[in-house]
Formats: sequence, C-alpha cells, structure tokens
Amino acid sequence: MIPDFVAALGEIHELSKSSYGDEIFEQMSYYYCADVENNAAAQRLDAYEKELGYELVWADMESAYQVDFELGQSHESRFLLREAWALKYLLDESHHAQNQNA
Repeated sequence: MIPDFVAALGEIHELSKSSYGDEIFEQMSYYYCADVENNAAAQRLDAYEKELGYELVWADMESAYQVDFELGQSHESRFLLREAWALKYLLDESHHAQNQNA
C-alpha cells in the first residue's frame, strides 16, 4: 500500500575502510517523510541482527536520537552515530520550522 504522503528528505553515502581487514565499507542511507499506519509486519532479521538482539519498536525522533547517540558512542558504532546525526538534523530542522511558524 502506498501512503498518501511521501517526500524524499535526503541521503547519506558512507565510504570508509572496513573494520574487517582491507575491505571497503559502503552504505547508502535514504531518508523519507511519509504517513504511516500504526502497525508493523513481522521482523525479518539477518542472522547477525538476531545475534545482536535487534528489535523493531515505534519511537519518537528524540528518543531514537538519544538511544542511537549513546549506543553509538559506547560501542564506537559508525552506523548508529550516522543515524543519530541524521535524526539530530531532522530534529533541528523540525524545531526551526516550528519556531518560524510561531
């Protein structure tokens, strides 16, 4: 089902030396704003995600930012810090827009 509203917000392209030998790590992250329904399909996790205990949960942006930032720093995770940076940017833009409309 296609949502009534979808807007592309941007993307982050990360290219760096992998933590595993001489490999190159490349990841594209795409960000969208969309209307969503308050339900979710069953998780389909990769083996490493299951091993790490990943869990799908609903979260507001502020809470997601805090968790990603804290875990990213404590585990030195580029992935979580990249996502925290994206959430912080969206939060700042949201606050800026609210202040402009006040």
